Amino acid sequence: MKRTKSYFIHGFNEDKQNWDNLFSHWEPYKSLPKIMAEKRGQTAKYETGAVFPTEIIEWKSGKVENSLFNFIDLCLNKEKIFDYWDIWDTANKDAIELGTRMARHINKFYTTGEKIILSAHSLGSVAVLEIAKNLNPEINIYLFMMGGSASVHDYNHTIDNHKNIKLVNNIYSTKDFELNVLKRQHPTLHPIGTTALSPNRITVTNFEASIAHSDYKKNNSVQSIFRDFTKAVANHN
Repeated sequence: MKRTKSYFIHGFNEDKQNWDNLFSHWEPYKSLPKIMAEKRGQTAKYETGAVFPTEIIEWKSGKVENSLFNFIDLCLNKEKIFDYWDIWDTANKDAIELGTRMARHINKFYTTGEKIILSAHSLGSVAVLEIAKNLNPEINIYLFMMGGSASVHDYNHTIDNHKNIKLVNNIYSTKDFELNVLKRQHPTLHPIGTTALSPNRITVTNFEASIAHSDYKKNNSVQSIFRDFTKAVANHN
């Protein structure tokens, strides 16, 4: 029997916390009412209707102290911003290495005709791109991107050149503050989180949204889009 495996990779200065609700799926034994679940010492899970579970990958994605003191220090000393870009650049390299390792793992344990779903937010899109480029061409790939920092040119090129990429959803916002700051630092970069994907080989389902960069994890519309995506993947031959 052909298997389906779903992964999610979070972004810069993030961890897996609070992403569970977005990607949780219907499991009757985990769907107890909240009060009953708490009495039994269980964690309440809520139905999203996702067809399959998603494994949330924890990785070292850069760490920035978000304290008021650091914010004031940055305002008083503009050169401090370069310290943050150094952290970003290191995390970007780590994302590429993560993608390479995950591709090796998937190639080892999955085979022809099986389905791999790769979802990501922000810098996680860089890792996903690396996975997609290095997977066995006989493994079917499905991509779900949210506020991605990876290059739209690189994604379009990879989708066009890897026929095993079957379906792609991309949620973006032209007003994403963090990604627009990134664009000012790297003027030649056009992140997929600020524009629609437009490869030639397949039609990407793009959603233009008005979502703050850090709010994807708690947005009901995103949850609904992901639920519909899992159904499309399950029905895709």
